Amino acid sequence: MARGGLFEAVFNWDLACWAAGVSLIFAFTCPSHFLVADEVAYFEQALAWAGGKATVVSDYPPGTALVAAGLIALFGPKAVFWSGITAWLVGILAIASLLNRLDKPTIWALYPALFLPGIVLTRTLMSDLPSFALAGVFLALHVRSVREQATRHVTFIAGMVAGLGLLFRETNLLWALPFLTGAALRGQAFWKILWLGFAAGVVPRLVWGWCAFGNPFFVRDSGIGFSIDFLPQNVVFYLSALLVLMPGGLYFWVKNKSPLRWEIWAAAMLFLGVYGCYGYDAFAKSGLKGLVLQGRFLLPLLPFVVLAAAETVTRIGRKFQIGIGAVAMALFASVQMLGHIHNTEQQRITDALLRLPTVVHYTFTPDESHKYLNTLHGPQTLLSLWPTEALAERGRPQNPTRYAHLITRSDTADWLKKNGEAEAAFQRYFRGYQTALVCDLTIRDGTRLRAWRVQKAKNDE
Repeated sequence: MARGGLFEAVFNWDLACWAAGVSLIFAFTCPSHFLVADEVAYFEQALAWAGGKATVVSDYPPGTALVAAGLIALFGPKAVFWSGITAWLVGILAIASLLNRLDKPTIWALYPALFLPGIVLTRTLMSDLPSFALAGVFLALHVRSVREQATRHVTFIAGMVAGLGLLFRETNLLWALPFLTGAALRGQAFWKILWLGFAAGVVPRLVWGWCAFGNPFFVRDSGIGFSIDFLPQNVVFYLSALLVLMPGGLYFWVKNKSPLRWEIWAAAMLFLGVYGCYGYDAFAKSGLKGLVLQGRFLLPLLPFVVLAAAETVTRIGRKFQIGIGAVAMALFASVQMLGHIHNTEQQRITDALLRLPTVVHYTFTPDESHKYLNTLHGPQTLLSLWPTEALAERGRPQNPTRYAHLITRSDTADWLKKNGEAEAAFQRYFRGYQTALVCDLTIRDGTRLRAWRVQKAKNDE
C-alpha cells in the first residue's frame, strides 16, 4: 500500500535534514549579484509590481516576476535571490511526495539535485526552476489522480498547475500536453476536469497578454529562429546532458517501466524536437557557461526522468541512499561556495563604479552593467548608449563632466565581437571630448571594467 502524501514526504527525517542543510548553506552563501542578463528584466518588472505600478517594463512571461514581486513585497528586494532555491526545493519535495505514495525509495527525489545546471540556477532569478517545480507538483497530483482515482478537486488542481506553467514559459506546454492528451485517450476518470483545470490555469497568461500587449496569444520574440539544421548538434548535446549531467538518465528513459511511459516519451520527444531546432547556441555566446545556459532547458523534464528511474530501479540499499545524499550535498555546497566567491569578485566591479563621484553612469555594455549596478546596489542611474537606438534616443550629454564605462568579457569570439562594437561606439560618441581612464579592473573570470571621466574639449566650452 502507498504511504502517506506530502506531509510524510516533507517530514521524512533524511530528506528534512538534507533540505535544512541545503537551506543553511544557501543562507551563508546567499547571492548578491545577478549572473544572467535576463534576471534584470524579471527584477525590474517585479520591482514595478511590488511598488504597485502596473507598467509593463518587460515582455518576458510574467510568472517569474510575479513570484519575485511577492518576495520583494514581503521581505525586500534582496529576497528575489531566494526564488530559485525555493522553487528547486518545492520541486524536489513534490517528487518525494510522489515517490512516497508509490512506495518507491524517496531518495530518488534527490536525483535532480545531481543536475549541475539546476544547482547553478538556484542562485538566479530565472523561469527554469519554477517550471521544474510546477512539473514536479503536476506529476505528483496527476499520478495520484491516475492511480488512486483522486477527487475532482485534485484532478482540477493538477490541470491548473499545468496551465499555470505557461505563465512562466510557453514551452511548458511541451510536457503538459502529452499527459493531458494521454488522460483523454485512456479514458481516465475526470479527464474532462483535468482539461478544465488546465484551461483555468491558462487564463492568467491570456489576460496578461491582452492587458499588456493587446494580444492574448502574445509571445516574446527572442530574436532567435528555429531550423531543422540545428537539430543534429543540439540533440547530441541534450542526450549527452541526460546521460552525464543527469547520471544515467537516458538509460532510465529507455528502460522506463512507468504506466505513464508513453506520456513521458512523448514529452521527451517534443522537448528534443523543439529545443533541438532552436538556434540558441549558449556555448558560442558564453563558452563553458553554455553548459548551464543550454542545459537548463531540460529542467522541466527532470521529474519525469525521476519517475522513470524509480519505476525501473525499485530497490536501493541504505549505503547507496546515503551516498546519493552525500554527493548531492557536496555538489550543492561546492557550487554555492564557488558562486559566493564569484559574487565577491562581482562586488569589486560594483564597488569601483560606486566610488566614482557620480550617480549617473553612461554605459556602452548595458546587459553586463545591469548585473553590477542596479536597485540592489544603491540609487544609481544607468544610461545606455549602446546599441544604436539608445544613442539616438539619448542625444549628446550636456553636463560638463560625466563618467562612462565598458564592462567586457573574453569568453568567446562572440564576446570579442561585441567588445569591439561597444568600444567603437564609445569612440564615435565621445569624439572631440577629453577622456581620462580612471579605472581599469579585471576580475578572476576575465570580466573587465574600464571607466572614463569625460569632459568637453576646452575649445568647445
